[in-house]
Order: sequence, then C-alpha cells, then structure tokens
Amino acid sequence: MRDALHAQGVPAGAEILIAGYSQGGLLGAQLAASGDYEVVGLLTLGAPAGQVEVPASVPWIAVEHSDDLVPALGGTFQSMDAIVVRREAAGDLLDSPYVFPAHQRQRYVETATLIDGTQEGRLVAASRAFDDLGADAARVTSTTYQSERLPPR
Repeated sequence: MRDALHAQGVPAGAEILIAGYSQGGLLGAQLAASGDYEVVGLLTLGAPAGQVEVPASVPWIAVEHSDDLVPALGGTFQSMDAIVVRREAAGDLLDSPYVFPAHQRQRYVETATLIDGTQEGRLVAASRAFDDLGADAARVTSTTYQSERLPPR
C-alpha cells in the first residue's frame, strides 16, 4: 500500500482516508497504525484487522458480518475506539454458490447502504470527518479501456 501511495506521489505525512475490503482493510489498518501518514479516517469492510492497534485519533468504522469468517480471523479488537458495525448478512443465502456468502463484496455494499441511512451519533460524526477531507477537492473523471485480441474467425 505504501508503494502504491508513493507511486502516485502521495508524500509521507499527507492527509489520507483509507477504505479497504477484506485483506485490503487489514493493510489499511496497518498503514493507519504505522503513523507514516496523517490518516483522517479508516473504513474497513470484512477485514481481519481486530488485532491492529490503530491510534484513537483515527476515526475507524469497522463493518463486519457476524456470519463472516474473515473478520473473525482478526480476533478481538485492540483499538477500543473503533466503531464496529455488525449484522448477520447471509441468513437467506444458505443455498448460495459461494463458500463464504457473508463475505461477498455485494453483501458489504448492502450493509454500507444501511449505514448511510443511520442517525447513530458516532457513525454520523465519523462520516462527517470522512467527508471533510474531500470538501475542497476537485472532481475528476477516469475512464478505463480494456482491449482483448480475439482469434481470427
């Protein structure tokens, strides 16, 4: 993650907001704990990051599904200030083709959508802190193209 930030020209000590799903959330939590950057917020989804000691000064929303094995692998939370949001996600997915249906990204998108609609004070305050980072940012549009060579017919 440090290499990716460096490659994009993000200097050490810069203010950043980290969001990561699964293993990416663990790496994000480790970066937030390192002190190498001024992390103004951390959002992890389905991350095994419980054992990472993120400083209390970093607003951290950790989204987990109670029936997801992956975040459980992270153990109990060392950072007592993390806002942990949990719900059962796969209850109606017992016939799912996935080995870990509760860990599927789409399930975390659904949970994040529910969080967006909450009025719980700590979540609202953390979300506001996250929004403040980009308040004066300029919007950009990116386009990705992919080509594939097909065999002649």
